[in-house]
Amino acid sequence: MTTREILTKTSEYIEKITSLFCMILAFIMFFSVLIQVLNRYLLQTSAFYWTEEVSRYCMIYLAFLGANMLVRRNTMTSVRFIVDRIKGKPRVFIEFLIKFMILAFTFYVFIVSVRELPKYSIMEKSSALMMSMLIPKSSVFVGMFLVSVQMVLVMAVDLIDCKEKGGMIND
Repeated sequence: MTTREILTKTSEYIEKITSLFCMILAFIMFFSVLIQVLNRYLLQTSAFYWTEEVSRYCMIYLAFLGANMLVRRNTMTSVRFIVDRIKGKPRVFIEFLIKFMILAFTFYVFIVSVRELPKYSIMEKSSALMMSMLIPKSSVFVGMFLVSVQMVLVMAVDLIDCKEKGGMIND
């Protein structure tokens, strides 16, 4: 098995686990919102006050975990009208530079979250569920870690492809 295949399989494995968690979170969020809507408009009570909090925290985790999958598939939202006009090796360099800047940013946010998370979240409790805010606030930590790992894997595969193709990545 080549290095490229190992990197690709690792990236696919991370994406499969992440997508499983995203499906579970989406399922929980859907039913939480459904309970909330039925409770508010059919039963007209406030017995299920925790549903909004559950759906909010699920959505936050979905956003951060979904970013990991977008990096893997190279489908992040971007403005490409300048990069698309550039051809050849300069384009390869610019694409790699953009990925490196994304990696630097996500790694920086990861480091900041590692440093700041314990300061504010350990004793803090959510208002409805009364759970530790460490759980929802760790979504930044988990998400940025996974995005950083996926970006390193994607960049490594791109470098291997570039070397094999003589300076061209996915052209």
